[in-house]
Amino acid sequence: MSLKTGIVALVAGLAAFFAVGMGVTAVTVHWIDFPLVLGLMAGTVAGLAVTIVATIGLEEGVPPRQRRTAGVVVGFGVGFVGGAFGGASLEPIGTLGAVGIGVIVGFGLAAAGYALSASDSG
Repeated sequence: MSLKTGIVALVAGLAAFFAVGMGVTAVTVHWIDFPLVLGLMAGTVAGLAVTIVATIGLEEGVPPRQRRTAGVVVGFGVGFVGGAFGGASLEPIGTLGAVGIGVIVGFGLAAAGYALSASDSG
């Protein structure tokens, strides 16, 4: 595994951890007593899954379909977290507004990740 693949997989895993953890915590805050615990567990599972997918998908000699899948996963994860944190820091718009901005930015970077990985795979 190259250093680039390791760094990208780690960033994607952390992005998924934060995105899923924040989302689950925000959704379940009114339903259960300890939503943060549930959010941490769900975020950990999602982060591990995304890290594994990104590591496998970004290795050399991987079929183009798997490479594109990894590009989409990494692009959406990084875009979601960046958009959510950016939206929350620009103006106090609340959790749903920040998550909405994160989803929009995430889809944009997922499309960019698909295009870059498709052109990279030859």
